[in-house]
Amino acid sequence: MSDANEVRAIVEQWRTRYEASDAAGMKDLWDESHTTLTYLPTESPTVMTTWQDIAAYYDNVCGSLKVKEWRTWNVIADVISPTSAFAFAYTDFIYESAALPDISHYWEGRISFHFKRVGDRWKIVHYEDSTLMQWQLPLVRELQKPMIEEIEEAIAATQVERALELLRQLAKPIKFGAPTSVAKRSGN
Repeated sequence: MSDANEVRAIVEQWRTRYEASDAAGMKDLWDESHTTLTYLPTESPTVMTTWQDIAAYYDNVCGSLKVKEWRTWNVIADVISPTSAFAFAYTDFIYESAALPDISHYWEGRISFHFKRVGDRWKIVHYEDSTLMQWQLPLVRELQKPMIEEIEEAIAATQVERALELLRQLAKPIKFGAPTSVAKRSGN
């Protein structure tokens, strides 16, 4: 197997282990001894830079999600040197969370990995994912639709104070995962 195919195989292992909510398997893909690790998931405002934080993240996320299906596509692997490689792909998954059981959520994004060869294996040393906003932004309208209708009703009834209060609520930031519960799977 070529190095580029080995890198693609690691991305596939990452996908299947996430799909299985296998925290130990996810952690095994990393070079925990690398001195400058970075992990930046889309929902985090800051990058994780210690093995302890990354390991705790996997324990938490794999313990709190029940993944129904996880996909990756358009995987690009680039072997930069005998000890360094990069991979990029698109990904999506359907899941339930422990916080909101019985509600299916959807997320779609981009993933990128930097791998380091450790012995005969490629190991992750840097990882980042980011949300594809073109599918998520329309969901905000769907999420806010009931409140917008309530505002319209308050305006029509000349309930100015009620309409203003609802507008103030509407202007508050939306929690990161809120739109995912109204998401519809894209055609990929």
